Amino acid sequence: METKDIVLGLIIIALVVTTVIYAVRSGTHASNEEAAEAMTGALVAHLKTLEYSKIYSECRSIGPGRYIALQKCLEAAEQSEALTEMFREDDYQNHDAQRNRTGYLVIENEKGGKTFTSEEFRLKFNNEQVSSGCTTPGEIAPGFTCRLNFDKSCEPGDNLEISYEGQRVYLKTC
Repeated sequence: METKDIVLGLIIIALVVTTVIYAVRSGTHASNEEAAEAMTGALVAHLKTLEYSKIYSECRSIGPGRYIALQKCLEAAEQSEALTEMFREDDYQNHDAQRNRTGYLVIENEKGGKTFTSEEFRLKFNNEQVSSGCTTPGEIAPGFTCRLNFDKSCEPGDNLEISYEGQRVYLKTC
């Protein structure tokens, strides 16, 4: 055997070993990609049930495997101050002194999947705080409501503003 045959044999063995290593790595990466695709699919489905695509504009382009879009969506949701999109008016009664009825405004934690502390809600009547904390103490989870009372008749042109930790949650104009 010549030196040339030995060198050629070593090169062929090195190429076979390299090919086997790359084949194993390729299979591992394909498996990881399938798992990541399944995971992002579940995450996208969950975010859509929470209606994130309606609340945050960054979440409108999310989809399975769209990692950058998902990252931007989650960052926007984490830093969002768009509380007005998460709540809706559930009930309202104006104050009636003649019937001795307290006025109240009830909002529902409808979208977004976040839980809020009852004590942090504030009701302002024409920019003057008149109530703090929901009538029900504890946490206001998704699907639950917060009622805030007021003892002054809300006339046309007046406004009732509910805020949470200084951020507007809901605004009602009478």
